[in-house]
Amino acid sequence: MRATIDGPHRFVSSGGRSGFSPTSLRTRLRVATEVQARPEGTFSLCVLPLEDLGVASRMQAFFQKDPNAMNYALVAAFPANAAENSVFGWYFRTAWHPQES
Repeated sequence: MRATIDGPHRFVSSGGRSGFSPTSLRTRLRVATEVQARPEGTFSLCVLPLEDLGVASRMQAFFQKDPNAMNYALVAAFPANAAENSVFGWYFRTAWHPQES
């Protein structure tokens, strides 16, 4: 596999493990693999946020700066921030789940 990184980032090491840490919402890590085209294979990912992930307000001011504020793409096929158009995606939804009353 080959990886390319576009955008600001850092690598963090802790407990003998190193991890990629994007420092911008626009940073992209692309991993070139064909494991999905084979009858067998594994591609493992561990996601550990170094900053708190919390709910986002539904105020318009949030969406003017980041139109995708409600769905934060952790892992996604491109385009990463178009959940409805992605072939594959793992998103963190930044809103409370609707509750039944």
